[in-house]
Amino acid sequence: MRIFNNFPEAFGEVKRDLAEMGSRVRTTTVQDKVLTDTHDYDTVELMNYMYCVTNPRFEDLKPVQPWADAEWKERKAGAQGVPCNPGNAWQLRSEDEGDNITWEDYLEIDGQPRRTHRDAAEHRGEVMKLFENPRQQHRIGFSYAYPERLSRMNQVDKVIEALRKDPMSRQAYVVMWNPEDSDRLGVRRVPCSLGWHFLFRDGALHVMYMMRSCEFSTHFQNDIYLAMRLQEHVAEEARLPRGRFSHFISSFHCYERGLRDVF
Repeated sequence: MRIFNNFPEAFGEVKRDLAEMGSRVRTTTVQDKVLTDTHDYDTVELMNYMYCVTNPRFEDLKPVQPWADAEWKERKAGAQGVPCNPGNAWQLRSEDEGDNITWEDYLEIDGQPRRTHRDAAEHRGEVMKLFENPRQQHRIGFSYAYPERLSRMNQVDKVIEALRKDPMSRQAYVVMWNPEDSDRLGVRRVPCSLGWHFLFRDGALHVMYMMRSCEFSTHFQNDIYLAMRLQEHVAEEARLPRGRFSHFISSFHCYERGLRDVF
């Protein structure tokens, strides 16, 4: 595990690790969308990448705003037992950082995703027409939503209560992946995040954020920012100081275009 003092230091070294040690990988999908030209998304990948930032500060991050704060507001509501899917934060982030994939593409009608690019315009028009009609009888939502899953079984409140009773507990884990996601593989979107493990050690509440997949050039800092917001929430409610941020990623990758001019 690599250990850094702050995020600026970490980001520079992480990018260099990807450029120097990443393996070239070509996939046929991005965010569950079939690619028409896979060369557009040639990637470099590091498996089982882990690092820790000992002095994690929000001001060192550059998440997509105002979307990130709106997204956290909805996730916090979910953590407090008020789920939503799709919510409204997604409308502040109309395109996925230049990948020509809009968030409307991910909205499903009655749990049925759009599978090809051929009907993109038709799909977007249909879901937005239904989304904007409060009387429509169809369910419009994403395959999964963080606020919805954080609310399940009041798991965040239970973790907070467990830490209040025993700060030294090793059981304070918030889960994002569910067993039923196995039925969605290759069919519907599944979470990139697996979960968050909280440990109170050396006078502070540290978080270990586990992900199956993370892309460096587009989503990386958003993921960190939102994980730290959850860490902050749990620490404040458990009346504990916030500590280190650790991150484990099974498939840590970057589109080659995001690694240009590293050296």
